[in-house]
Amino acid sequence: RTGAPETLLIPLDARDALPAGARVTLLEATHGLPPVAYDAYFQVDLTPGGEPRVRLTADTAQLPPGQYSLRLRVEGPGLAALNVALQLTLAAPSVNTPERLSLHTERNLIFGRGTSAAAPFVLRETSGLARLTDLRVQQVGALVMGDTPIVGTLTATPDATDIAPGGAVGIAYGVDGKLPAGKATGTLRVTARELHEPIDVRVDIDTRIASWWIVVLVAVGVLLGYLTREVLVRYGARQDALGAAQAEFAALQQAERNAEDREFRALLRKARDALESKLGSRDAQVIAQAATAAREARAAAIAGLVARHDQSSQRFADLQTTLRGRPMPQAVSARVNERLDAIHLALRDQRVDDADAGLADFEQRGLLEFRRAWAVWQLDATEALKRVGQLGDLVDVEPKAATQALSALQTEAP
Repeated sequence: RTGAPETLLIPLDARDALPAGARVTLLEATHGLPPVAYDAYFQVDLTPGGEPRVRLTADTAQLPPGQYSLRLRVEGPGLAALNVALQLTLAAPSVNTPERLSLHTERNLIFGRGTSAAAPFVLRETSGLARLTDLRVQQVGALVMGDTPIVGTLTATPDATDIAPGGAVGIAYGVDGKLPAGKATGTLRVTARELHEPIDVRVDIDTRIASWWIVVLVAVGVLLGYLTREVLVRYGARQDALGAAQAEFAALQQAERNAEDREFRALLRKARDALESKLGSRDAQVIAQAATAAREARAAAIAGLVARHDQSSQRFADLQTTLRGRPMPQAVSARVNERLDAIHLALRDQRVDDADAGLADFEQRGLLEFRRAWAVWQLDATEALKRVGQLGDLVDVEPKAATQALSALQTEAP
């Protein structure tokens, strides 16, 4: 079978030449062909000349392979009918294909696609009796990795689409797509017009990452590891420093809210503002130094407040000692006690600045007023004593007048 119509010359058992008007008819062609299809596949006629023969032309490119039983009849004027029986065998093509193919690919991690490395496989017609036409090789089904379908396509390109009897054709194949690294399988199907059934060829695909990418990944991994360690160390140090600084900042805020002394509160606010300006720094050392400075400033402010409180308390005690045991008029005593109570309350509430102001005011003006009141009181007391002495003399002379003078003296007494 060459693919083109083939002609057979069949000699007839006739003693004489065929008469004019003789004809041949195809009566039957078995193998499942209906009579209406005879003329499509077979053409019969008689060859001219002295040696009678039947010329049979069969379209072997269209006929399915198999064995055909043909029956022909030759008839003509004055000619006894001749029946001719033929057995025509059309051989089926035999194809030699590999049962399994291997394909190795390298994947590029950035672009995803890789290069396939496989020599073309050979498809050969081995019977030598039939040709193959309209040859096609294409993927059937999906590529799978284990039981999981993956994205990718097997490609195959034959050198030719027709194979002569006993001929061969090379088929280049490869894979297209972003295959994951690992082993996968796929199937290529070979079809041709003369093949009753397609031929499936399994393809084993081994996809690996390009070797130069391994070097790149190792280098990048080392670099990222180093950078990560550096970043984590710095980040951890900054977080530790920031945590301590924020705790100190909160302590300053709390102390400032509770502070009654203006000078103490101002020192705390100054330390808090200085610390707050450094909290946004990325340098752990800067934050730690700012926290230390704020802590020291808070401790110094507390120590200063305690020292000032002790000093003011001593001044207050000295003032009380100065005033203790001195007789004074009731009005003067009330004013003095009012001022002393205000100073005492300020010291009790840690309002040292208010206590200092009260002490200074008392020392500058209060004592002066007290001395003046004391001098006036002494003069009044001396005058009163003198008048009392005069009353003693008056009692002896005029008792009634002395009684009236005593009542007036009591009314004037402070």
